[in-house]
Amino acid sequence: VKKIFYLLIFLTITVSDVIAEESDLPIGPLGKPDLNGVWQVLNSANFNLEAHAASASLAMVEGPIVPVPHPSTVLLGAVGSVPAGLGVVEGGTIPYKKRALKQREENKENWLDRDPEIKCYLPGVP
Repeated sequence: VKKIFYLLIFLTITVSDVIAEESDLPIGPLGKPDLNGVWQVLNSANFNLEAHAASASLAMVEGPIVPVPHPSTVLLGAVGSVPAGLGVVEGGTIPYKKRALKQREENKENWLDRDPEIKCYLPGVP
């Protein structure tokens, strides 16, 4: 039993080193990492890179008291909702310039027309 235990420890250490060496990013001709490929978000950063509260829908319109989901997203139910997220930006917020912040807000308002996933494009394709 002792021999099997030590053999398992040895294999665990050896295999993890081999996997770590194989998982390194390929280096391009200029010495920078080659980041080509499909990148897909598997957390709430798909909705907003910054920390955000949960929302009933990505597309909200003014309601009588508070914003309500856009009529075209109501049938989606929970699928069209946005879960709360802690964010993935170091420091918490992206330091947008005024023009970029205006563009972000405009994109958010026109989400139904501009989101590539709504048009059935694959998520994560740069």
